Amino acid sequence: MLHHGGNVAEVAKKYSIPVGLWLDLSTGIAPVGYSVPVLPAEVWRKLPLCSASLIEAARAYYQATDVYPVSGSQQGIQALPLYRRNLGKNNGTVWVPFQGYKEHEKAWRSAGFPVRHYTTLPDVEALSHQDVVIVINPNNPSGQVQPFGKLEALHQRLAERDGWLVVDEAFGDAAASFTSAIPLAREGHCFVLRSAGKFFGLAGLRIGFVIAQQRHLQALILAIGPWSVNGPALFIMEEALNDTRWQQTQRRMLEQCSTSLHQVLKTFLGADSTGTYLFRTTYLNNAEAIHRYLCLHGIYTRLTDEKDAIRFGVPGNSDLPRLKAVLEAYSNTDGVS
Repeated sequence: MLHHGGNVAEVAKKYSIPVGLWLDLSTGIAPVGYSVPVLPAEVWRKLPLCSASLIEAARAYYQATDVYPVSGSQQGIQALPLYRRNLGKNNGTVWVPFQGYKEHEKAWRSAGFPVRHYTTLPDVEALSHQDVVIVINPNNPSGQVQPFGKLEALHQRLAERDGWLVVDEAFGDAAASFTSAIPLAREGHCFVLRSAGKFFGLAGLRIGFVIAQQRHLQALILAIGPWSVNGPALFIMEEALNDTRWQQTQRRMLEQCSTSLHQVLKTFLGADSTGTYLFRTTYLNNAEAIHRYLCLHGIYTRLTDEKDAIRFGVPGNSDLPRLKAVLEAYSNTDGVS
């Protein structure tokens, strides 16, 4: 079983601190979410069907030709290996980043595909027939952004070999100097996954989008089955995608909060951080000790699977002083709790 952020109840029990007293920075979800509108009664009564207006809103927001909603980008992660296996294209190797969201590796291994790790994008000459390359862009947790030109060359090589490029852009809405791989999805060998819950602060809706050629989307829709996204989520997401003024305000707020968090981490941990406007990751020799110290003081962060770094979800302005005070105390006491 993989461990994810957000399981405050489990951590609260471990450290004997009531759930309500925790500052949860263990996820990359925006500290301020989109204001949910009043829902029409019919949204609750009717079966949840994806409307043409939602598709148009998503096409405009993502600048995509073909897009379809799923129950969070996680559903896309789980569906793609099964879809490829059903196509009979399971002879290639699946390349996944050594450090990154582990659900990708789990899904492909569970579907019976051989998996190989990479630390830098695999050289195009190393790719074989029917290989699949998973790219998390920007990477979670490192925040590394892959240039579009590299992805384009990688995609071309994979297309020649009947392979796929799968790009997880879950944090793409809140990344600096980022160019989406969505234009490549028009060509048939690239799938782009987008999460709507993180930037919009609506993770509980469980809605994301798969962007790919229409023939692939139709096959995925059939495989996933009807009504995979609930009606309220579809309605709220359409409103949020169309609200460009709110999106601009959100980006400015997140950029400011991320900059402030970066400065606090640099001041009191003595190291630079990398990441996006939704999280900052600091690589430390004593990451486990600092993670534990923060937990002892009711602040829950995400210790990376390699235990060499801590990922801090971006706190709102009202929560940053609490984190700052605990880190300052740590720096003054050499970590003695």
